[in-house]
Amino acid sequence: MNNLLKLSFILIALAGGFFLDELIKVLGIKHAKSLPATNCSVSKVVCVHDEISIIADKDITQPLKPTKIDVYWPNSKQDYLMLTLEGYEMMMGEVMFRLDKTSHHSFSGEIILPVCTENSMTWFGQLTDGEQLINTSIRMEQ
Repeated sequence: MNNLLKLSFILIALAGGFFLDELIKVLGIKHAKSLPATNCSVSKVVCVHDEISIIADKDITQPLKPTKIDVYWPNSKQDYLMLTLEGYEMMMGEVMFRLDKTSHHSFSGEIILPVCTENSMTWFGQLTDGEQLINTSIRMEQ
């Protein structure tokens, strides 16, 4: 009887794991971390949001290799912008980068993302001048 009970629990656990994804969809449970709906993906293609434009020197960044980011922010009176990022697929803490003013409405800086055990990862966060913020994401691959 004891072995039968153990086998029953094992079968229930296996079946639960197999159908867990469908069960989550049916129940409407959302992932704890979700990317914002309005998201500016940082790449070699200019992303424009509320007259603010963001562009990087590469489409996909690599860990421990610098990626240059340029931002045109026409209404900012600040001397720098702050970019805050955190990993989407894996908890790696929060990283912050400062983008300094290079001309009247332009800012520039380099980001260097940490090494991850995954082959690829999305970093998401916000770019702000202290008054307004833009949701951003950056794709990283090994």
